[in-house]
Amino acid sequence: MNNISQHEEFYKIITSFRSYQIGAFNIEVNKDSEKLEKIKNLGFSIENLHDNDIILLKNNFKIFNSIESFLSYNKISNVDNILILDNNRQLSFIENKTYINFEEKEDNHFFTNCISFLSFLKKLKELEDEIDSSFHFVDSYNRDSRKITFVSIAEKSRLTIIYENKLPFFDEKNDYNIGFKNFEKCFENENKNLARFLKTATINTVINYDSQKRLQLFFENLNSIVYKAKVNFEVYLNELSLDKIKKEYDDVKTKYFNNLSDVLSKLTTSILALPIAIATLLFSIEKVKEIQEYLYILIAVILITSFFISSLLRINFKDLIFTNKLLDKDYNTLIENNFFTKFEEEKETFNEVKDRIIERIRYLKLIIESYFWVMNISNIVLIGIILKHLNLTTVQIIIPALLLLLGVGLFRNYIFEKES
Repeated sequence: MNNISQHEEFYKIITSFRSYQIGAFNIEVNKDSEKLEKIKNLGFSIENLHDNDIILLKNNFKIFNSIESFLSYNKISNVDNILILDNNRQLSFIENKTYINFEEKEDNHFFTNCISFLSFLKKLKELEDEIDSSFHFVDSYNRDSRKITFVSIAEKSRLTIIYENKLPFFDEKNDYNIGFKNFEKCFENENKNLARFLKTATINTVINYDSQKRLQLFFENLNSIVYKAKVNFEVYLNELSLDKIKKEYDDVKTKYFNNLSDVLSKLTTSILALPIAIATLLFSIEKVKEIQEYLYILIAVILITSFFISSLLRINFKDLIFTNKLLDKDYNTLIENNFFTKFEEEKETFNEVKDRIIERIRYLKLIIESYFWVMNISNIVLIGIILKHLNLTTVQIIIPALLLLLGVGLFRNYIFEKES
């Protein structure tokens, strides 16, 4: 019988008793010879307490009647054989594997988190010793009073952690051993200078946690604390000031948004003026429709105005292209730094700013092209109305309109595609 089968068999037998009580070192049950014989076959020694009751000595694996009692036990290692009878589920730990209701669960980290936490405490105690040039990561660790102290003279800060003599209850779905392993690596020989930054990150982060849960939250957030330390260490190595970079980039962002706002302001003025211009031309056509000379002058005015406004749109479009190029240059200069190569996540803020500016540039390009087409098609329609008042036939109106539309299309390519 393998160990998990032994756990399952024991559970079936013990829960079949009329009553049972699991103590720190034994289990008390009522007398039942048949059941006791089965338990004895599982490796338990049996000792009579009195006529009606007996004691089962737990001699081959540790048994707890709840998670709470297990956490209060506060001792566990990878080689332990443990069974927890907790309400409606049973937790087993055998050969460094976790079982729930006697089925192996690789994604459950209840026991391994507890083991990692105890290893974490042991590591903190070791770090009370001098690491390098009188540097102590932990300045004081008193196991009797369960008090851990971190002091940073440079930062003029002090962190005190007081913890209970029991294991915290960790989220079983999260593997906190990953963070602990990353924490341990910070003290390897090639990373020993990193430890100073880790201490600062630890104090600055953990000091903000609830004082009653500091140690647990410290352990649960080791990954993020280590990450902060590595970022600060890399900033130091590259002689960077991340805050300064962000401020400078914020200034760059403001500059670009101001430039784009100027373009948008000009476009808005033109867009708002377009309906008024069309209405004015319609009114003028109606007033001078009997005078052919004036109608020809209106056609010339429309064509000249379309050309000049389209040319202005071309300038606005070129400004957007140039802004886009400058943005790419500034952004690429920034992220070429070795710091951002190692810490991709730190580019997120800058990427968001760049994406917002690029999206606004794309939006303004769309407005410019839309305005170009609306204005020129409206003008072609106006010219068609004027030609009708000049008593031209439908064919004579359509042919110039098509030629104008072709010319607008060619001019559009000159404005947009060539400059792109």
